[in-house]
Amino acid sequence: MQIKDRTFIVSGGSSGLGLATAVLFLQRGANVSILDLNPPPSDASIDPSRILFTKTNVASTESLQTGVHNTVRWTQETTKPLSGVICSAGIGTAALALPKQDPSVTHNNVKYMDMSGFDRTLAINLRARLT
Repeated sequence: MQIKDRTFIVSGGSSGLGLATAVLFLQRGANVSILDLNPPPSDASIDPSRILFTKTNVASTESLQTGVHNTVRWTQETTKPLSGVICSAGIGTAALALPKQDPSVTHNNVKYMDMSGFDRTLAINLRARLT
């Protein structure tokens, strides 16, 4: 796969595995469009003109569409074609994933996730990949 002089979208690219992926692409000469709630850390060794950051809530279809549209416009400006999308955005919650009616109930001192937390986790970790 050609990486140099190509553009890649990395959701969740401001931290963790997404950031590591974005840095790897940048080191290999790619442009990277980061879709995340938080901006990526600044790194003096990386040319900032090769990074596009769009504040994006991956649980929102409208927010994702804005991020993708910004990226497409950027690829036209830079003439670096879009060559891939890496879905790295995700959350983890210190709770049991099987929701219970009463979120105060615990199992081995671990709380059950309430339905709003369960829905948020699914929206970010599952639905965002299908949007």
